[in-house]
Amino acid sequence: MFQTAFFRAHEAVFALVAPSTANVQGLATAFCLEDAGRRYYITAAHAVSGFAAVSLVRTIGLRAEFPFEVERSDPSLDLAVLRPRAEPPGGPALNMASGPAQYGMSACVVGYPVTVRRPGMPPMLNVRIAGGTVASDIDLARAAPPHFVQPLDAFEVDQNLHPGFSGSPVLDVTGGVIGCVSHSLMRPVRAAEASPDTTLAAEVDFTVCVGAKTLARILSAQSGPASKGGPG
Repeated sequence: MFQTAFFRAHEAVFALVAPSTANVQGLATAFCLEDAGRRYYITAAHAVSGFAAVSLVRTIGLRAEFPFEVERSDPSLDLAVLRPRAEPPGGPALNMASGPAQYGMSACVVGYPVTVRRPGMPPMLNVRIAGGTVASDIDLARAAPPHFVQPLDAFEVDQNLHPGFSGSPVLDVTGGVIGCVSHSLMRPVRAAEASPDTTLAAEVDFTVCVGAKTLARILSAQSGPASKGGPG
């Protein structure tokens, strides 16, 4: 079902590596998004908190590492925009989907889960895909983490993703971007989501994603002041 989405995305996503992650290959994920003729490199704000500089690593074909800096970070949206410090990576970019995330639609995430380097072994970074379904709009008053400090467009997908998927694009079946991965949580199944295989008391894993409207907000803030984070 998600072959088209993965084909469109696998060269437009990068492993995000920061200076403090020398023993962990991949801290989060970032992706290249083209909007109105301009390319942006997007990740989750909490993934770059405390860093002014990071590296984006592409593993498709020959491994390549690109130096970036944090151009703008908004913890209230849990989104950050990165700027290349030298020649930007070539290759494809993703585009926004034709419509927003909707309850029940199929969705997938393409990113780089965290792997730990074994002594004497080369770095292991592998792009992965995880499929799921848009479970609901999220009630941020109930489930928002501390870094969400204002209302925003967000939704849940019915998967608990491994660490490292933060900042990954959430895609529809055509490969269009409908959101960006923020964090995972546990919550009870709601009545509208119950099936013969679930009970209302059951707790299930979900991943909270910021939606397309929220992505548009940080892209439209291009003229705002850049946020450099802490020392890196």
